[in-house]
Amino acid sequence: MILATAIRTTLKFGLMVSILCLSNFAMAQQSITGGLQGGFSDIRDAAFDDDIAVQVYVGYGVTDWLGFEIAYTDLGSYDLDPEGVISFQDSAVSAGSDIQLDMEAIHVAAVLRGEFYGPLIAEAKVGYYQADFSADFDNVEVANSDDSGMTYQVSLLLQVSRFFDVRLISWQVYNNLQSTDIYTYNVGAGFRIHF
Repeated sequence: MILATAIRTTLKFGLMVSILCLSNFAMAQQSITGGLQGGFSDIRDAAFDDDIAVQVYVGYGVTDWLGFEIAYTDLGSYDLDPEGVISFQDSAVSAGSDIQLDMEAIHVAAVLRGEFYGPLIAEAKVGYYQADFSADFDNVEVANSDDSGMTYQVSLLLQVSRFFDVRLISWQVYNNLQSTDIYTYNVGAGFRIHF
């Protein structure tokens, strides 16, 4: 009887210590993240030149290696290459017109992070985007459209401190956006506030 009581008491104490340790571990790993990155966009269509891309993001880190984010990306304004012909909403447009396409997107994504080597951190994101376009022909908006799909991103970060990192390179794909892929190549800075 005394042995059974001692075992139950030990098990209860061990369970309470385990729960406290796990809850402290989980709370210590949670964080709020955010940042800004910029670079250029590359539409995988020869009719367009590259342009500047800017992204701002905020997120929630469930642990140091798993999180979620929402981001806004200005994918740039594109002028039609003088020798190009594009198809926009089933209409062929030749280079004789002054054509500009403006694009922006919002995405939500799951984020995986891990130590790569020393202070270098590898990061991968998989998510869903919603993008808006407007097409201006001869300075008149003639089309406005939206599209959605999957987005993927891989990045290499330099962790400067526990709260700050520098995005050395980031490559993101907006898959099948208006029937073509758009790649962005960025550098940037981010923060991480643990609580």
